[in-house]
Amino acid sequence: MTELAGEQQFRALARSSRRLWRSVRFVLHRPSWEPAVVVAWVQRPDQVRVEDIDGTLLVAESGSAASSSSSGLWGWCEEEPQQTIPPEVRAHQTQALEVVAHLAQPQPGEDPGQTVWRARQEAERRYQEQRSLLPQGWFAQPPLERPGDAVPFVENYHWIALLEPDELADGTPVEQERGDDWASLTREEQLGKEAEWTLREAEQAAAIARGDASALVAAPARYEQIRQVQHYGRSALEAELSTLPTYNPRCGCCPLLPGRHADEPEYRDDYPERIRDAVRFRVRLDRATGICVQVETLDGPGGIDFCAEIQEHDVHYPPELFGTRR
Repeated sequence: MTELAGEQQFRALARSSRRLWRSVRFVLHRPSWEPAVVVAWVQRPDQVRVEDIDGTLLVAESGSAASSSSSGLWGWCEEEPQQTIPPEVRAHQTQALEVVAHLAQPQPGEDPGQTVWRARQEAERRYQEQRSLLPQGWFAQPPLERPGDAVPFVENYHWIALLEPDELADGTPVEQERGDDWASLTREEQLGKEAEWTLREAEQAAAIARGDASALVAAPARYEQIRQVQHYGRSALEAELSTLPTYNPRCGCCPLLPGRHADEPEYRDDYPERIRDAVRFRVRLDRATGICVQVETLDGPGGIDFCAEIQEHDVHYPPELFGTRR
């Protein structure tokens, strides 16, 4: 095992699929789906052909790739006349401005929260400039937000997730919640809370400017037993993942890791009986492409959820392949 074959490497590979391949052909085994085995050709950004194992055409199209993104929440406190701000609130605001002084300076008449917001924009610009790659060409740090999907949509978002498995690398955005009791607070108490949030946001902006990815997104799981393996003759990284409440699948109804932390946000209000107990999974990523080639549930019902055999990648496929004949 190389020095980088750990959590950092696994997460970097999971978020780097979009830069590692242009086309791929694979056989997908899905025991609980119908048909259970399909053969697929995918060419970025929007061409796909899917056949069953007997060669019967199921899908052949060129169209627009689906896109999705997730943005963090960002705000600032409302401007208050100088004389109404309690001393402890002013102290928090002053401290926040000191924390981001290297990123933004207050403008005349500007609320401290707005200065911190401008500092966040500068921090994100610096973060994007210095976002580094591992020697393998994998992203060592998460993007500022989940990028739009660069592969075609077939059946549901599970298809996109296995081809671009960034949900295995990065969880929910780091955000600050006001809390359910916000309306019950007095205006002075609200000002105090806003000042505390402004300070925390300032500290977050400073961390982002330093390249600290933990200030952007939470980890979606704990990573253990990371090792290099062979998968249908190709090199792969395998890890055991225990999901956390911060697991953030592309779509809650078709996650790569089907269990409690995907199901609870999706079903707890209307269909609590659909919530599965599983939290532990064994996952494999193809090293050359970053594609998720296998997920095995280790608790709950257990068993292989799906397995993909990559047969080739980065072969140019003619447009005719994605018509009705080949």
